[in-house]
Amino acid sequence: MKKTEMALWMMLAALGSGTAAAGELRVGVAKRVVTPDVKALGKVYIAGYDNNRLATGVHDELYARCMAMSTGGTPLAICGVDVIGIYWDDAQKIRAKVPGAQVVIAATHDHEGPDTMGLWGPSESKTGMDERYMQFLIEQTAEAAREAVANLKPAKVRLARVKTPELDSFIKDNRPPDVHDSDVVLLQALGAGNKPVGTLVNWANHPEALGSKNQLITADYPARLCSELEKLAGGTVVFVNGAVGGMQSPGNAKIKDRKTGQIYDEASFEKADYVGGRVAELAAEALKKGEVLGVD
Repeated sequence: MKKTEMALWMMLAALGSGTAAAGELRVGVAKRVVTPDVKALGKVYIAGYDNNRLATGVHDELYARCMAMSTGGTPLAICGVDVIGIYWDDAQKIRAKVPGAQVVIAATHDHEGPDTMGLWGPSESKTGMDERYMQFLIEQTAEAAREAVANLKPAKVRLARVKTPELDSFIKDNRPPDVHDSDVVLLQALGAGNKPVGTLVNWANHPEALGSKNQLITADYPARLCSELEKLAGGTVVFVNGAVGGMQSPGNAKIKDRKTGQIYDEASFEKADYVGGRVAELAAEALKKGEVLGVD
């Protein structure tokens, strides 16, 4: 079985739990901004590297992006959230606010967003979590999941997968063994008239193109990946990271711009922008050739 087919059937196996017979596939999408208000909160500690890295502003919005699916039973909502991580108890709070649905919450593992795990405060012994922000994050993510479920409509899916040497060059593994899983796996939902509703993107790469010196809140490369793919392919894009382990990252990679020849070596917004934009282009090209399946 192909990797893309396996991914689809694993997701569909979680739908319609307990039903005698599956009905037509329905899909809905939604997103909410989860960017912290740096000015109102006073201090926002950025997660992912060292302690006491304070945000000085916002470069781009963080999002909770959700795709809901159902084949007639309990809907499944898959949410990608632009933060470093979400603890089980906070995930349970989100799920409690989305009654009648199963909710999977996947942090993108963003190293340029707020500390949502309490590990990157002013010192190793002091938390960087802000309970006001955590409540906002929980509410916004739950809202996105509820809206995605409310938006469920009949759909087909288009499956695609892309793997190129260029994608391998976007990843530098600085811990042996140097093994990459650079495949981009895509599931696009098509509504009436085969109009794109949304696309679920799975790619294994740390959002670390900005490095440890940046002090602006950003979703890193997923910001451009999602916004560009929405322009190129339509609908709402939900990014779910893969097995990033130690260490699948663009941080130390030397990445060549295919048009200008420029080498993106050092951490920068230009590097994040190029990685996200190029992955979106490759994804859009792959979707044009993807296989469309009905599920009934």
